[in-house]
Amino acid sequence: MERQNKEESTGSKGFGLQMAQGLARWGKRGTAGASAPSSSYCYKMATWNARSLFQPGKMANVLQEMNRMSIDVMGISETFWEREGEFMTSIPGSNEKFRVIYSGGLKRRRGVGMILRENVGKSVLNYQLISDRIMVVRVKAEPVNLLIIQAYAPCEDAEEEEKDGFYEAMDQVISQSRKGRECLIVMGDFNGKVGNIKDDDIVGPYGLGTRNDNGQYLVDYCKRHNLFVTNTWFQQKC
Repeated sequence: MERQNKEESTGSKGFGLQMAQGLARWGKRGTAGASAPSSSYCYKMATWNARSLFQPGKMANVLQEMNRMSIDVMGISETFWEREGEFMTSIPGSNEKFRVIYSGGLKRRRGVGMILRENVGKSVLNYQLISDRIMVVRVKAEPVNLLIIQAYAPCEDAEEEEKDGFYEAMDQVISQSRKGRECLIVMGDFNGKVGNIKDDDIVGPYGLGTRNDNGQYLVDYCKRHNLFVTNTWFQQKC
């Protein structure tokens, strides 16, 4: 399903937080800690596994964390919300408003979503709600537009057929959605470890653990689309 930007509906949904991985394509990446291209304003993005936004109070906690960390766009995995849609919400006792777009299934499991500050939400050109594991949002930006994919991959012990199907769908999303010069950002919970050994321009020296099966799926995906795993190219704060 693809939707153009429209008048947002109002509503509310009533997240522990856990940092997940993000991928991006700015071009070649060969030096750990190298900076992204400069611009007058850079959107600050994050992606977290919520392990359910269905519980009362979790959304308020997430919005407060976004405010505290000055995050403009947050991708969410495991919303546990049914079906799909969007709504506007705000931090209790504050004038800060956020646009929430989500893609779920018929049951309260899995689910992906994206929370955007009001000013960013107004810059959304269109979005596609693919499944309870994949969604795409296109944002008008300078010097190029952003194509943001939020994903939630099958777990490490899932059947190989399910993993293959997920990454085939992810390949198709890029081939069908990407238009001209856009900054492609793929973020979410890929349920894998890419390891702590530098691998060409894809995996940097600051990864964690030993690469597992899901990690290899992710690295292969990056190779196919000229992406790099962003959070392996800088040391993260404890």
